[in-house]
Amino acid sequence: MAARSGRKVLSVVDAHAPPTGNDLGGGVGTFKRPPVKMKRINLNLPEPLYCDLEELAAETGKTMTEIVKAGLGLANLIYRDIGAHERLAIADSTGRVVKEIRVIA
Repeated sequence: MAARSGRKVLSVVDAHAPPTGNDLGGGVGTFKRPPVKMKRINLNLPEPLYCDLEELAAETGKTMTEIVKAGLGLANLIYRDIGAHERLAIADSTGRVVKEIRVIA
């Protein structure tokens, strides 16, 4: 997707995710991703936040781990690629901005 009116267009990609069906290679346009060593962590969350995570996972059909990874990917984008007091735009399929998140960190 190209940038519109001077805006940076970025996408969040989980470069550290283990390979999925399309990543296994063998066909035209497919590739083989090397295995990634996984690390386990313990995470202490307030109960309301844990419940939110559990509900979001159930609603989306994702695991809680997948939700946390997506959140970390977004945090990485915000803290590394977007400057303080800039805005992160969420656009619909036509490119019209429907929401903006202001970065204050």
